[in-house]
Amino acid sequence: MPLVIPNGFAQFTVNWASPTFNRHAAATVFGMDLSSMDLASATTVVGDAVRDTLCPDINEEVTFDSIVGITELLREFKSYTTMGGRPGSMSPPQVATLVTYGTGLRGPRNRGRAYFPGFLNDDDVTDSGTIDPTRHTGIANAILDFGTAIVTGGLSPVILHTDGGPPTAVTTGVVESKVATQRRRLR
Repeated sequence: MPLVIPNGFAQFTVNWASPTFNRHAAATVFGMDLSSMDLASATTVVGDAVRDTLCPDINEEVTFDSIVGITELLREFKSYTTMGGRPGSMSPPQVATLVTYGTGLRGPRNRGRAYFPGFLNDDDVTDSGTIDPTRHTGIANAILDFGTAIVTGGLSPVILHTDGGPPTAVTTGVVESKVATQRRRLR
């Protein structure tokens, strides 16, 4: 079922590239309330927030390639090609950091998630798939800084629904302590 993006909202796709991703690039997707600005400005706000708050903490093998914002009628593309700033041996491409979003409302419809590749190096993850607590704190701080930059820029994160129902405002974002995989990236 295709995603329905109501008027005044947008979906943003952050595209990541890396030689270790092979032909399958990774993406992080989330929704935003656009009530305070146009799509082009919002795409710049989100892209600049990714570049300034997340890229310094992403592995140096990963590049923030571009961002695409879409509304019900418009599409905005912006290229960045900003390399990550964290040295080390990156975890396999299917391993990602999972951020779960809450809305203050009950039910699976009111929860969301986003996968962020490149935050983890091999030595950041235990054999059981748990993220080292120190590294987990660093990632959580980067995600918090990203959220603060988005809100300061005039946007509000939301969960968009496939059934066309009204988007749900995100109130919390939690970095999970276990690594996650995106099955699609394993193919």
